[in-house]
Amino acid sequence: MTLLTDKPEHTDPQSLAARVPDESRAARTTSFEPADFPLPNGREEEWRFTPVDRLGTLFADGNDSGHLASDADLPDGATLTEVSAAEARELAPR
Repeated sequence: MTLLTDKPEHTDPQSLAARVPDESRAARTTSFEPADFPLPNGREEEWRFTPVDRLGTLFADGNDSGHLASDADLPDGATLTEVSAAEARELAPR
């Protein structure tokens, strides 16, 4: 409410749900489970310049493949190694 009106100020419930604690980066949610994070709508500061509407299939539930398709054209001497999700979790800093 303001001093001039009795009406409460409008607050967007989506912006409140997607808020990240600002105390420190250590207080932010960390997880390997996508369900632990709210879907971005493009209004968050981190997603401000990202075309979120074009990434809909990436954010969609039920992504059957579990990963994005990729191919690589590597120079001579370079190698590409795929790791499983379990291996990636072991390699992640804690």
